[in-house]
Amino acid sequence: MTMETRIIELRPETEYQGTTYEQTVVGELSNGTILCMFDNDLEVAEKFVGQTLELSISLLTPSEELPTAADIQRSIEPNSEAPRDFTNHVYRGCVQQIDESESGYFEAEFDVGVGSVLLHLYREHNPDLSCGDCLVIEASRTDVSGVIEPTVE
Repeated sequence: MTMETRIIELRPETEYQGTTYEQTVVGELSNGTILCMFDNDLEVAEKFVGQTLELSISLLTPSEELPTAADIQRSIEPNSEAPRDFTNHVYRGCVQQIDESESGYFEAEFDVGVGSVLLHLYREHNPDLSCGDCLVIEASRTDVSGVIEPTVE
């Protein structure tokens, strides 16, 4: 569940006395889309600026039922009103895999064409969601949840 991303810039979000605690990662996806993502755990280090990485991306989704759509063109549309922000990007894709949890939520791998992202959803809000279902999601936030570092050959 990763997306190939060339790291363009890291912008501090929360900073105190010269130490960055949270940052925005600005990346270019394999199709040329520029996407901003929130990096709460500083997963992307400064040394990766200019490099292409495989990023694990998680979406914060609405806590309501997500309506399914007919087969759609998989894509990511950055927030047109605030393209340099990590909020309200629109993701169009299809559910590839679902992992149930005992705590009432589940995780779903969501294929958006240039890779896949991770959704965290509550089963009570999406009782009938299954593999193959296509969705259009406006994510309240797009998060970097991991990095696969490039290998040196």
